[in-house]
Amino acid sequence: MNQRWSLDELYTSFECGEFKRDFERNEELVKNLQTWGKEKLTGSFSPVTVIEEYITLQNEFYAVVLRLHSFASLTSSVEAKNEKALNILEQLDKKLSELTEVEVNFQKWLGKIDNLQEVINSSNLLKEHEFFIKETAEKNKHLLSNEEEIVISKMRITGSSAWSKLQNMVSSTLLVDININGEEKELPLPIVRNMAHDGDAIIRKSAYEAELKSYRKIEQSSAACLNGIKGEVISLCKMRGFHSPLEETLINSRMDRETLDAMLIAMVESLPHFHSYFLKKAEKLGYKKAMPFYEMFAPIGEKEIKFTYEEAKNFIVNHFNTFSSELGDFA
Repeated sequence: MNQRWSLDELYTSFECGEFKRDFERNEELVKNLQTWGKEKLTGSFSPVTVIEEYITLQNEFYAVVLRLHSFASLTSSVEAKNEKALNILEQLDKKLSELTEVEVNFQKWLGKIDNLQEVINSSNLLKEHEFFIKETAEKNKHLLSNEEEIVISKMRITGSSAWSKLQNMVSSTLLVDININGEEKELPLPIVRNMAHDGDAIIRKSAYEAELKSYRKIEQSSAACLNGIKGEVISLCKMRGFHSPLEETLINSRMDRETLDAMLIAMVESLPHFHSYFLKKAEKLGYKKAMPFYEMFAPIGEKEIKFTYEEAKNFIVNHFNTFSSELGDFA
């Protein structure tokens, strides 16, 4: 039986009443935030009240926009040329950019509060959102002027965001020319990449070589996309006062450099174990020395375990529970 994933938990279509209502609601929430920002971030109001209202409005807005964005994004990930999905994503991005001024003003306003911890401790809602509030206040250090932030937000729509969408488009629609058992075929890239797990060594090798060859079709467009995206990153890092794109990435990832270095050191120290494993795998596959890259995911052994959907769910939950009941309950 053929099965397709369903997005009905979000919306049944772009034309359904619920989607249209949420899309209109999204515009309304953007206007509400803009109006609120002009009134509350320029007057003499209680910091507790202002922060509570901002969090409430933000939660309402993102509950709607993320639902809309997820539906359009997931649709376009399967149907890369779905014009309706792409158009909706573009409209949502524009609406998000319209909130830049409010977000920047709030961050700057928040960064000026000297007794922030005292303010947070005076409200149960703020205590629940303490991490978000402190992180937002910290980001104030790298903000530019309001005018610059607004321009950057608008330019991103036709800059890095557009480059990223183009890269996704050219890679997701790439077709690979491949010969399988003497038959010439043109297959989507994901299908060819999955052949790395095929039980036939000839197919694994053919798929790998065909995949690499297919990238020549998009190498120039992909390079242009990456240059456009990273060029923007480097320019903005300098403007915002980051030492490097890595510093910004670590901050956005909520990680310090010491943690990253420790992870990299652990990886390097573990390499001999991986080398031994792949040498043994190469031997099992009949190679005398090193194993070709296209054999990285080659299956070994005759036994094939198959799970029903329910069995797979129980397998995950049960094994999570062996080291964390909290994680098992979450799953």
